[in-house]
Amino acid sequence: MPDASEKPHILFATDLDNGWAHEDLATIDFLRRYYNVEVSGLDGLEALEDATDLTVIRNIWPYGHDEDAMRHYNAMRYAMRERQKTKRLKVYNPLSARCDMWGKGYLVDLTRAGFPVIPTVRHPDDIEALGSCERYRLKDINGFSSIGQQTVAAGELGKVWQPCHVIQPELDFVREISCIFIDQEYFFSTEHTRVEKDDQKRSYPSAQVIDLARHFVAWNDIPHGIQRIDILDLNDGRNLLLEIEDDSPYLALNMLEDDLRDAFYRALHASLNEALRA
Repeated sequence: MPDASEKPHILFATDLDNGWAHEDLATIDFLRRYYNVEVSGLDGLEALEDATDLTVIRNIWPYGHDEDAMRHYNAMRYAMRERQKTKRLKVYNPLSARCDMWGKGYLVDLTRAGFPVIPTVRHPDDIEALGSCERYRLKDINGFSSIGQQTVAAGELGKVWQPCHVIQPELDFVREISCIFIDQEYFFSTEHTRVEKDDQKRSYPSAQVIDLARHFVAWNDIPHGIQRIDILDLNDGRNLLLEIEDDSPYLALNMLEDDLRDAFYRALHASLNEALRA
């Protein structure tokens, strides 16, 4: 293990007041074996980022689960991303990511390209692409944690829709499966059946589901990073992509047995070293 003077400097971005600090605190403890780690929230990054070798973005989302908190967070997050691009800083996950890091517009692109994704459009004039349905789901294109999402009847869509929304059909599903990858390697899955995720547990999905998730990891094509691929297992037997979380995915590492969590951390260490060398 290198001494402090030889260790690379990592700036670890998180929000330790958002109610999920246990995951990042455990990760920080692990990383300090190999790196000099400075921990900061979004509001403190700018003063520290020029003197670090790599900025690692983890669970930076806020505690407040309302639209005002979401807007404030997004303003700070996009300012951070633009600053990182302008300065050409090394960031993990890298800024070449194509998905939730930049909003939900990629779901529209994937729909147009015919991928197995929950059909998504931007405007009520385009809802024919969603097929026949009685109810629609409206999501803020820059939203997270289900904040501001609405279910509306077909006849009310034009009255409720706003330009900030993407539109999806309301679908009946059995469960939501989350597949966790480091770089291109699959590690584990969790699942839940409710939006609140209060029934989240370890999942052991079929090879078909894992292959579907791997397909989207390959499509996103980031050289190094952590991705969570969320897939809906629908009542009719289909599996469709819900989202590709490549920004700051919560991982539920506390659900892992010790051996698998240790293997995950070893892979994270190797991935970070590759990112530092890039």
